[in-house]
Amino acid sequence: MIIEFFDAALRDLKKSKEYYSKIDYGLGEHFLNDIEGALNSIKKFPKASAKHHKFSHLRLKHCKRFPFTIIYHPDFDTNIVFIVAVAHQKQEPNHWSGRI
Repeated sequence: MIIEFFDAALRDLKKSKEYYSKIDYGLGEHFLNDIEGALNSIKKFPKASAKHHKFSHLRLKHCKRFPFTIIYHPDFDTNIVFIVAVAHQKQEPNHWSGRI
């Protein structure tokens, strides 16, 4: 599967990486490594993550180290996984729902 980010999801990622980079040297890179691990898992096993309870075409992949969830839509016809959001788990739920 090919990974493609919505522009807003890339902004989520950049903002969060910058936030962690300001907290401690190297923490932003650790954050990106955690995201990359989750993305690799999504690429290999796009059906393995739980479906969203409200938006059944979306799936949720939780990161291992950081409190983030990747919200994505696997399109099996095109072999593309669309990343809708990289959402902190303490943010307002479904703040990204206007993107779909």
